[in-house]
Amino acid sequence: MMPGQSPEVTTGGNALKFYASVRLDIRRIGAIKKGDEIIGNQTKIKVVKNKLAPPFKQVITEILYGEGISREGELIDMGV
Repeated sequence: MMPGQSPEVTTGGNALKFYASVRLDIRRIGAIKKGDEIIGNQTKIKVVKNKLAPPFKQVITEILYGEGISREGELIDMGV
């Protein structure tokens, strides 16, 4: 492994890496709780490869169970 490279390996050989237009690395960084109940995850999303726009961007967002990406959280982040 070279310094500065991710130790993560994408399964499926080189074809998946080569032919994919967009590749994302999604990591859970925390839980979202409402009282004692966990209702979602706070995630860090990093663009590993993008043929359509500039790559290597990062975002931290909330993904709620049964709903998906939190629209309210995104609007609050845009307003700040």
